[in-house]
Amino acid sequence: MSRIDLIAYDQFTALMALVLAVKYGLKSVDATYLASAIATGADRFLTNNRKDFSRNIREVEIVYPNELIVDTGLVQSSTL
Repeated sequence: MSRIDLIAYDQFTALMALVLAVKYGLKSVDATYLASAIATGADRFLTNNRKDFSRNIREVEIVYPNELIVDTGLVQSSTL
């Protein structure tokens, strides 16, 4: 599985973007990103854009990177 998949922007996704834009006051490009994620079955939407993508969005879980816990697997050492 690749890390990036290109998907078609079809009529269904465009209409969903329109509904999301009106419902949440999103710019068309932001609504398109969100609609594309939802249309492909994403359960989370990762973004740094807190201004436009608030937790009020219910169609998918909004996640901000600074809230993620990252396990690097590195062992702390005084020699590093």
